[in-house]
Amino acid sequence: MLVKLIRKVNWDKELRSRLQTIGIMHSGLMMVVVYMDNPHGYVCRIRRGDIMEVPDNEEKLSALLVILAAILNAKIIVRETMKIVQQKKNSEDIFKQAGRVKRLRSSEEIPARLTTPKACS
Repeated sequence: MLVKLIRKVNWDKELRSRLQTIGIMHSGLMMVVVYMDNPHGYVCRIRRGDIMEVPDNEEKLSALLVILAAILNAKIIVRETMKIVQQKKNSEDIFKQAGRVKRLRSSEEIPARLTTPKACS
């Protein structure tokens, strides 16, 4: 998913260093937030948050606030990434793309085996 986002920004060095993807792994009442980014353009970095557990009684209800805060932080990161990807192209890129026709892919398929036509008599 991160590579697809990087393609969307045309491998721009500055923009791709600001992109992040978020993953949430959960099992039962446990969850972990995982972050993936490409800060220097060489290797993708995966960071893992702390394991959080949804409380099963009211004495541990404050743990629920930590989970809600983690979800809100993940939402902020997703919104920032969306803003980066959806930025309008600058005028130089628009000028370079002006007049170019995008080639459409053909949807026709060549069959794996063709039949030989019968000879006319």
